Amino acid sequence: MRTLISLSLLAISCTHVAASETKQWFNNVSYTDHEHAQNSQSLSSHYYFAPQQHSGVWDDFSYLDTDTNIALSYVDSGSDSMTGVSAEGFYGNWFGTISAPDLGELDNRAIGFGYLYNDALKVSISRHQLKYGSDETSFKAQYNHQINESDYLGFTAMTDDGFDTWGITSRYFTHLNNDTFFALDVGHSENDQHSTTSIFADYYFTRNVALGVGKTGSYESIQAKYFFNNTYYLKANYTKGYGSSDIIAASFTAQF
Repeated sequence: MRTLISLSLLAISCTHVAASETKQWFNNVSYTDHEHAQNSQSLSSHYYFAPQQHSGVWDDFSYLDTDTNIALSYVDSGSDSMTGVSAEGFYGNWFGTISAPDLGELDNRAIGFGYLYNDALKVSISRHQLKYGSDETSFKAQYNHQINESDYLGFTAMTDDGFDTWGITSRYFTHLNNDTFFALDVGHSENDQHSTTSIFADYYFTRNVALGVGKTGSYESIQAKYFFNNTYYLKANYTKGYGSSDIIAASFTAQF
């Protein structure tokens, strides 16, 4: 009898620990110091209507969003500020999207719909209404190849209806051993004015410490993350571009 009771208590304890690893509400506050421009601050809150399970580290919750969610944001750039909202709602495999980056300027907004196939392929089309410039339609496709319980390889491609602006990104995430993980993000985008290629690598030494390095165009970056636990973490980033144009950013995330 004692053995059965002990096993029952252990099962309850393990269930509680596993549940505490899932999150639904993600909140972030950040500050960015631009050497030759005004500094900026931002707040964001993102809520999912279903628990999200991390991939092994506490800031990666799979490649695809497959649950209904809503996000709010506030950005203060010094000379201007704006509050935005976006939402994605699922009905079976179909989903709809809406977004307004500035609620004070609703002439800029987007609405779209899409289809999720087998929780691995996600395709959508969106119509963007712009206050300045012609309205446009965009297409987006995402694919996630789940290698095992933690490892995956994800791809995203997007373009406008005239193929004048397009981009491709990819993310590879893998569990190395024990509590060490590695993530690699690469991307390329094109528009009428220029093209940009980016690459960024993150190495998780433990579940509490990670370092990353990368480059976007001519801008080189180094990044550090410290996780207090699965709920709170800090991130700091230093970016250097042409000459002495430096950007320093710091953020704090709380997820529940």
